Amino acid sequence: MKLHRLLVALTASAFLFACGDDPEENQNQNQNQNQNQNQNQNQNQNQNQNQNQNQNQNQNQNQNQNQNQNQDDPTHPFEDCTASVSATGDAAEDQPAILAMFIDAEAGDILCFHDGDYELDDQLQFAVSNVEIRGESRDGVRLDFDGQAGSNGIDIQDVDNITIRSLTILNTAGDGLVVRNGDGVHIDDVAVIWERGPHPDNGAYGIYPVQSTDVIVENSLVSGASDAGLYLGQSENGILRNNEIFENVAGIEVENSTNIDVYNNEAYNNTGGILIFNLPDLPRKEGRLTRVFDNEVYENNTSNFTSGGIVQNVPRGTGILVIGVQDVEIFDNEIYGNLSLGVGVVSFMSTGLPFEQDPDYYPFAESIYVHGNTIYDNGENPIDLAAGATDLRPVPGILWDGVVNPAADPADVLSCFPDNVDDDGEPATYVNLQGEGPATQELGDNNCDLTPLDPVDL
Repeated sequence: MKLHRLLVALTASAFLFACGDDPEENQNQNQNQNQNQNQNQNQNQNQNQNQNQNQNQNQNQNQNQNQNQNQDDPTHPFEDCTASVSATGDAAEDQPAILAMFIDAEAGDILCFHDGDYELDDQLQFAVSNVEIRGESRDGVRLDFDGQAGSNGIDIQDVDNITIRSLTILNTAGDGLVVRNGDGVHIDDVAVIWERGPHPDNGAYGIYPVQSTDVIVENSLVSGASDAGLYLGQSENGILRNNEIFENVAGIEVENSTNIDVYNNEAYNNTGGILIFNLPDLPRKEGRLTRVFDNEVYENNTSNFTSGGIVQNVPRGTGILVIGVQDVEIFDNEIYGNLSLGVGVVSFMSTGLPFEQDPDYYPFAESIYVHGNTIYDNGENPIDLAAGATDLRPVPGILWDGVVNPAADPADVLSCFPDNVDDDGEPATYVNLQGEGPATQELGDNNCDLTPLDPVDL
């Protein structure tokens, strides 16, 4: 057997030798082939590396081109900023960075917030005129005051020509965005939110311009305020438009203000949707000349969660409520699904609250023009003042207390309620409580027209 294996091996060696395939030469050739293969692999790797480098260079060039294009693009939010801050998520760094930007601001500056979560533990005060405060995007810039010991979010006072846009304010202990004593105030695309939802310990006001003139609040959102989501008080010349207001006590409140337009807003899931008030014991006494139109006011059935103030008297389920104001026009709104009442027009006396201590206060709701609205499915389960006002169920879509100044010329204080319909196009229901007299559901002399109010021009 061993001899056979040896012969086979010798025969194979002889065959290879006869063919010229020397083992050493084969080994050298194999080594050369391996070297050539390795060289080819290295060349391929180098080519791939060069290709990757070129791709990376192209990507970097594209990124640089995109960055340059963004910087040169006049629509980019930071194209014209004079100062900006970026979020760290640490209040020890975010708070002083923002305050430093605010303190160094000068007239004409545009102060910008990059997208990010800013942690803040105290209010941000500002008092420089002719400045814009701008975020990169409303959903991206989040100023979170959760854990704040007290005070407001952004507090702006004594300024002219101030713009705040495109940012979100969260979880303030006090009011969200305050502008006091401003002349030329523009708030655009701002959100103020209390993330835990309705709660009596939330701040009172979301967006709060007060004692100001020439105010525009638009394209904004407020949720969770324990008094009013969007409030315009003791002010003159204002426009509130295109806002989304929900889960507040008062959705939109106009208080002791003159020459105001409220339109194209969506007010829902508040305690009361839109409130137009003129109240005693405030520095500015006159509330009049307000137009409320083209709003959708629905399902404002959130339980009243305020801890005090006039709005604690607002019944859950209120659509639009007018108290003690003169010269108000309410038209082309859709008002539905509010459990206590759709539209209420009452004098301050009907609240049962005292006012005699303010001798300059005029408590009557007069020259109110409610027309062309669609009002339906309201008053199904009234409570508090709405329940006590009438025994009618459901409470009619329009409720007027009928209280007027007995010393006034009736023509000067006439209120009119024509051409309001339900969702089927039938006349909307109505009741005039006629003060202390017997209530009537007939429009009678109040099926009339008044001269439309002039639009606010800002």
